[in-house]
Amino acid sequence: MALVHKTDNGVKRVGKHYADEHYWEMPAILDSKGEVDEAASEKVLDELHYNEVTSFVVKETTVHPYIDATDVGEI
Repeated sequence: MALVHKTDNGVKRVGKHYADEHYWEMPAILDSKGEVDEAASEKVLDELHYNEVTSFVVKETTVHPYIDATDVGEI
């Protein structure tokens, strides 16, 4: 779903509605130009939603979808 943008007391905030009727909101992550970095902000919101809504059993038995993979080169 699309991000909701708003400014609250001079702070840019983003929020997102989810299909399960949850809504999460947080201060926006900004890029180097001071604009909202939508991809980074949405990733944090999605991870917050996943961590708060997903059951313990599902989290313990599946690969976490928000793990950042880093190429470490040859070992």
